[in-house]
Amino acid sequence: MTGDDLFDYAKTVASREDFVKFVKCLNHDYHQKSDDLGNKTLEQFLSGSCF
Repeated sequence: MTGDDLFDYAKTVASREDFVKFVKCLNHDYHQKSDDLGNKTLEQFLSGSCF
């Protein structure tokens, strides 16, 4: 599950198990696309910076 599928799945999370599955899929997607992402660290993401 990647990309838009993750956004659709996030809307259906209704239990702890759903949430765990979502986080695992999100982590997998991040590692697959990490070179394409502007924010390489949590600090950059939270500050809204791409550098």
